[in-house]
This record gives sequence, structure tokens and C-alpha cells, in this order.
Amino acid sequence: MQQVKRALWVLMLGLGLSHAASGEKFGVGIAFDGSMSTFAALAVQYDAYKAAVGTSGLSADYLAFQDGIKAVDGLSWYAAPGVFVGWTAPQFGIRGAFGLDLNINKELDVFAEVVPALALVGINFGVSGAFGVRYFF
Repeated sequence: MQQVKRALWVLMLGLGLSHAASGEKFGVGIAFDGSMSTFAALAVQYDAYKAAVGTSGLSADYLAFQDGIKAVDGLSWYAAPGVFVGWTAPQFGIRGAFGLDLNINKELDVFAEVVPALALVGINFGVSGAFGVRYFF
């Protein structure tokens, strides 16, 4: 399982660097996520797709809805359906991330989200959250 985790980290970083080199907008950062990691997870975003890899699992979401909040420059909300895989306890399920994203400048943003999730193995429902920072290339 350690080899799978390492391979996923390398794959995500490699994909990110290749997209950054091609001129596409790509962000990488760190997230403090209670469901994916005991400490911190690698957080990436490419276009409308975002993912996190941590010590406990992997999540991937699609930013289906995103809109600015007019009262604060650079602040937007989002809703992102997705999936997760856990490897400390075999799990697979669906999730929905609902969050706020603050663009500090063109390259840097911070985010916070609430994530209800339904595990399809052993049917279990839970709610977690995350906050983090990303740098965009």
C-alpha cells in the first residue's frame, strides 16, 4: 500500500508539472483535511478538477458550481461532487465539498470546505472539513 501512495503522489506532481509547463492553470498546495490525512494532504487543482492525497486516502472532486460573492473581492463559494478512496481502512464512496475560496492574488488562494460523505463499503455517513492554501502556476 505504501508503494501505491507514493505512486499517486508522484503521478499527481508529474501531471501538475506537465500542465504547468503547457501554460494551463495548475495549483498545488497543502490542506489540513480530517478525512484524508492525520496531518496534512497534498492539494491540487487543475481547471475545474481538484484532488487531495493524504496518509489516509485520496479524494477527487469536480467544481460543478462556483460563483463570486460580490461583497468581498476574490471570495467565491463552490459545490463539488466527488469520490474518495481510503487505504487505512478499505473504503470507497461519494462526497460533496461545499466551500469558500479566497484568491489573495493571481497565484495564491486559501480555501475552507465542509464535506459530507457516504462510504459505499460498509455503508457509513460522515461529515468532515478541510482548509488549505494553494499556489497556482
